[in-house]
Amino acid sequence: IAGLFTFRFQTMAWLAIGIGLIGSVTGLLLSAIYNIPAGATIITLLIILYAVISFTQYCYKRLRHEYH
Repeated sequence: IAGLFTFRFQTMAWLAIGIGLIGSVTGLLLSAIYNIPAGATIITLLIILYAVISFTQYCYKRLRHEYH
């Protein structure tokens, strides 16, 4: 996911740490609240996040390309 935002290694590493931490904590909280497996919740959450960010970037690039 971090690679979608930057190409600089140091920035990418810090972003990956932050995204992983937030995704893990959020997944653990959701799994505790809804009584579902933690690992699957974390992975599903991060996959959904990746899909949303990728789709948003795709739409942004398409719209920007059409108006230039």
